[in-house]
Amino acid sequence: MTEFPTPRGFGIEDMEGVICSSGQCTPLSDFTQSVNRKWTTSQTWGTGSKALYIPFIIGKPILIKRCMWINSSTVSGNIDVGIYDYNGVRKVSSGSTALAGATAVQSIDITDTLLAPGYWFMAMVLDNTTHTMLGAAMDLGAFCRYAGVREEASAFPLPANATFASTGSTESKIPQFSFTLGSA
Repeated sequence: MTEFPTPRGFGIEDMEGVICSSGQCTPLSDFTQSVNRKWTTSQTWGTGSKALYIPFIIGKPILIKRCMWINSSTVSGNIDVGIYDYNGVRKVSSGSTALAGATAVQSIDITDTLLAPGYWFMAMVLDNTTHTMLGAAMDLGAFCRYAGVREEASAFPLPANATFASTGSTESKIPQFSFTLGSA
């Protein structure tokens, strides 16, 4: 049994070449679909060096190749993105990467990583609070806890082993980011 709900339409059959923080394989998709939310709000990172871990589930092996997000008008600092297993062990991360390109998609290569079917976390952390990117900025705190979103203070760059906050996430802003898939 898991600590987070299984999203409707689970499995990569519903994904079109990406795993997305608001996609069908995450519990956050239920919230955004049920209230017809759009993930297009420009937002700052809530707390510098605080990592967010968004759960997702896959039904067959997938190969992770790249990560991407959309920067808004203010670009500053560095980012680290990665994938963790259900126990909080890092499978892959980009390492500290400079943020670049105002109002543009930023895409970075990560080590091609094969993920087995099961429960995983996509992770993101920024080293500052001034950079802006697209995401959902709404009263998500209680929903994030229900959906299994985790956070960790002082986690830049992403650690080898996550130390999830005991209360889950209190974050009210969730970034829109994706990992692209290759042939497994």
